[in-house]
Amino acid sequence: MQLREPLLNMVKYWILLLIKMKIIVTIILVVFCLQLIAQDNYSITNIKLFYDKVSEEININYDLLPANSNAQFKIVPEFYYSNGQKIFASVYTGEGIETFTNCGNSKIIRWKPKQDNVKGINENIYVVLNVKREIKISTGSHLLKSAILPGWGDYRLNNSWYYAGFGIVAYGAVSGAILYNHIAANTYNNYKNSMDIAQSNKLFSDAKNQQKISNILAISSAAIWAIDLARVYIKSQKVKKEIKTSNYYFEQSNQTFSNKSNNFWFDNRTPFDIALEEGDKFFKSGSFNEAKLKYELAFKLEPINNIAQIKLNETNKILAEIKAKEDKYHNLVAKADSAFKVKDYVSAKTNYSEALNLIPNKAYPQQQLNEIAKIQEKERKDKEYNEVIANANNSFNQKNYDEAKLLYQKSLTIYKNEPYPTNKIQECDNLIDENKYNANLTIANKFLNKKEYDKARMYYNMASYLKPNQAFPKNKIVEINAILDKIEQAETDKEYKDYLTKADAAYNKKEYDKAKSFYQEASNIKPSETYPKNRINTINTYLEEKKIIVNTGDLTSIYKSCKPSVLFIFDVEYNYFKADYNPVPVGSGFFFTSDGYGVTNYHIYNVLKTNGIVYSGAGDVYEIEKWYQKDENLDYAIFKIKLDKYKKVDALTISKSGCKEGQKVCIIGNPNGLKFSIKDGIVSSFIDENTIEHSVPTEGGSSGSPLLNVNGEVIGLHTSALRGKGNNNFATDIRKIPLYKYK
Repeated sequence: MQLREPLLNMVKYWILLLIKMKIIVTIILVVFCLQLIAQDNYSITNIKLFYDKVSEEININYDLLPANSNAQFKIVPEFYYSNGQKIFASVYTGEGIETFTNCGNSKIIRWKPKQDNVKGINENIYVVLNVKREIKISTGSHLLKSAILPGWGDYRLNNSWYYAGFGIVAYGAVSGAILYNHIAANTYNNYKNSMDIAQSNKLFSDAKNQQKISNILAISSAAIWAIDLARVYIKSQKVKKEIKTSNYYFEQSNQTFSNKSNNFWFDNRTPFDIALEEGDKFFKSGSFNEAKLKYELAFKLEPINNIAQIKLNETNKILAEIKAKEDKYHNLVAKADSAFKVKDYVSAKTNYSEALNLIPNKAYPQQQLNEIAKIQEKERKDKEYNEVIANANNSFNQKNYDEAKLLYQKSLTIYKNEPYPTNKIQECDNLIDENKYNANLTIANKFLNKKEYDKARMYYNMASYLKPNQAFPKNKIVEINAILDKIEQAETDKEYKDYLTKADAAYNKKEYDKAKSFYQEASNIKPSETYPKNRINTINTYLEEKKIIVNTGDLTSIYKSCKPSVLFIFDVEYNYFKADYNPVPVGSGFFFTSDGYGVTNYHIYNVLKTNGIVYSGAGDVYEIEKWYQKDENLDYAIFKIKLDKYKKVDALTISKSGCKEGQKVCIIGNPNGLKFSIKDGIVSSFIDENTIEHSVPTEGGSSGSPLLNVNGEVIGLHTSALRGKGNNNFATDIRKIPLYKYK
């Protein structure tokens, strides 16, 4: 109970103290926080230019915002023409020029262009106002802030806001001192009223200690105030000497911004300038009399200005030269006119030309020169026309009508619409056609006698063209056409038979594409004949069936399609056709070109030691004529059979795409002498890049057989098998064998 009462009293005293000080503390904290977060945003706006013609000054009005700010600035104006060219300007006065200026509205700068020797401007200009912040550090202001709240005057000087913590500590110490003083007073009153000696002694001791704490807190707060004031004073003096020590003030001192005005039409010309400028315009355009008047006015306005006098003298000199030219011009034109009247065109032309060279823009001399040119051209053309007509008449009289026609035509290029040469040309054409008609008939008759019918018909046609009403050449053309029809029919029959002969020969050799082409040519010659059409249909049916067989991939189809190309190879000592002789066959092979090139294993070649005999699945027997490329490692040997010149054999198609594991394959060969046996399996693996392992069952005699895919294409050449160890068979990848060299 004794401990609880003092605690309640302490809480009560704190509450009372806070109520008494809250208004002051709140105001101080609000002001301090506003100082922390406040950040002035300066700008220069509403820049306008006005020209005072009386004082010859340009007034620049502007607003420096925010208007209520005490910040100070320097203003540097720059003037420009509208094209961006800078105007030299240095004589200007006003707020922010000689001295610093504060923010505010309707501030003025005055520029005197004339004193900067900026004269005679008559165009748009604008101004750019560049603003630089000026920083003033007030020690008194910072000390006052620190006196109100320790740390307030210090936070900007020391680059940090946390110095405000001094104020919190100081006011906390003051509050504690007041609180403990109040508590000590209450304790002391209790002491005086206590009747208990022991209790009285304790209350007296507590009052002394509480007053002691109050004194310590009061001294501490005073010390904080004193130290902060000393720090602020010392730091402010240091920042004044070296502003970089304060980030805040250094950034403020480097703060610059600018803005520009709209274009302003500036005309500061004097009457003298205007007169001189207008005179220059007239001078450049060649209006020298008008230029003279303007220069005289300028000289009158400013007699002491020698520019106007110089320009006036130059203009008077040019006007004198112009007058001298015009006098000479009129003299030359008078001489030319006199010569023109007496038809002395040479003299007239000379004088008109000289007058025109003297003053080129005069129209009259050029008109007269054009007229002289027309007259002289007419005389020239008359002379040329008469000479050409005379020569044309002479050629006509000599019956040289072609040459006469050319000359009459030439005369029409001189005078287009003259009737005489036009009539004479028609007369020449009639006589020329008569001569050509007779000449063409003579030549046509000679070719007809020689039985050169095409040439004869051509000349009869030319004669008929010249005289369409004459019956003789037309009758001759009919006669020749009848003869040529008979000849053409005979040639057609011969050509038709030749194509049929070639087609039948190719068909018999099973060269179906070539046969089809020949049958088509024959059908084109005689579309009504059915024989070539029937043959084409037969070939198309066969080729389509073959295509279906290849595409379906079933063994029956593959066997039917590929068997004719597979070979049964045996030694010359073995006679396949003797029923009582049946040795183990040597091996297998196949044709890969229709010209009789085949391939088998190297070990088959090595067994034969001779050229050997092959029996094809088509039922034909051939002798091996020659062995070509061989390779023991890849186990292949390429050969060619003896074959009649025009005969062809069935050949297998070589695959270009290779194969994959698991792919279905088959072999047609002669295992143990069983001719042309087919068995199937799959691709098991690839032993290396040259060797395919497959599961097709094989026996002796299968060596050299083609390994076929489901399209009937050769993917490998069967070479060997592992006996007694499962169904392991091997083939050389057909792409590794250089068959392409023999195609």
